[in-house]
Amino acid sequence: MKSLNVFLFVGLICVSINIGYGQDTLAVDGDINISGRLLIGPNQSIVIGRGNGSSGSFNTIIGYEAARDNQTGHTNVIIGRWAGLVGQDADQNTYVGNQAGKFNKSGNLNTMIGDAAGLTNKSSRNTFVGANADGIDDQIKNAVAIGYFARVGCSDCAVLGRSDRDQLSVGIGVDTPLAILHLKQRVVNNNTMGLALEDSDSNDKWEIVTLLDQLTFERNGAVKAFISSVDGAYTSMSDMRLKKGISELQYSLDDILQLNPRSYSFIDDTAKNQSIGLIAQEVQELFPEIVASNGQYLGIKYDGIAVLAIQAIKELTKQIKTERENYQYEINALKSMIHDLQKRINGISKGALLLESK
Repeated sequence: MKSLNVFLFVGLICVSINIGYGQDTLAVDGDINISGRLLIGPNQSIVIGRGNGSSGSFNTIIGYEAARDNQTGHTNVIIGRWAGLVGQDADQNTYVGNQAGKFNKSGNLNTMIGDAAGLTNKSSRNTFVGANADGIDDQIKNAVAIGYFARVGCSDCAVLGRSDRDQLSVGIGVDTPLAILHLKQRVVNNNTMGLALEDSDSNDKWEIVTLLDQLTFERNGAVKAFISSVDGAYTSMSDMRLKKGISELQYSLDDILQLNPRSYSFIDDTAKNQSIGLIAQEVQELFPEIVASNGQYLGIKYDGIAVLAIQAIKELTKQIKTERENYQYEINALKSMIHDLQKRINGISKGALLLESK
């Protein structure tokens, strides 16, 4: 059974439909009122709304003056009043929301969802999700802004939430984040997964995880150091099982005494705060093992200074012990001489007494 009632008005179509087909039934009970055009099929597009654009192809356009100025833009999904309003040759965009992507004339591959999302942006490959989410600069590309009034100010950047107030707390693995970024680790195949930083020029990476309640630093899976949960002490790994080529330190006290502690301030410190330490280039000439480079500047592994201090104390102690032994030998020799002299003096005294008795 099939029925179709159509009532035409100036600028208004009122349709009442009740359709049935065998076992499958499609029913619309009531009126469908459309103010403006309803085009389904031209250029393989769907266009619903008054004053919107019907040019281009493979588009889905719904809403008052949505994609109004579109001429050749294709493969767009534009839904909402004034969404994609001035776009003329923009392709493969998704605008959903009142005024979403409103002033983007030629940008491609954008996703803008929310009331006035991407309102001012005029570029391509951006993702703005949330009411008034947008770019600070209308020409930024490949940017992401997520959240109410989120604003991103640079290309190839991502922002969560607004920066001026009502800042978001982001949780990963938790449902109630207690910090700006709250990350909960997980264990996969007995491997604890935390935060990883991978080098841009190689596959080397550093990982920051908590193991047995210690904040641990790993490089390519090898533990390098940890921060104690007891007193916050930074601890470098020194287990013999992790080392090879162990040998005695060959530096002498004279080498160590050549170190020159200095007082200085850093060039970038406008307040000229004074620091104390050593100069890496000077130390490198004496102890290259404790000088490292980040590819641009030199630094000093100051924990190595403690090892050198131990070496100096050991050598100084050995010198003191040797000198003490030498002094003791000389003291014993003097004592022996004094003892011999005392014996002689006693003998002379006895001889004198015998002479007086005669």
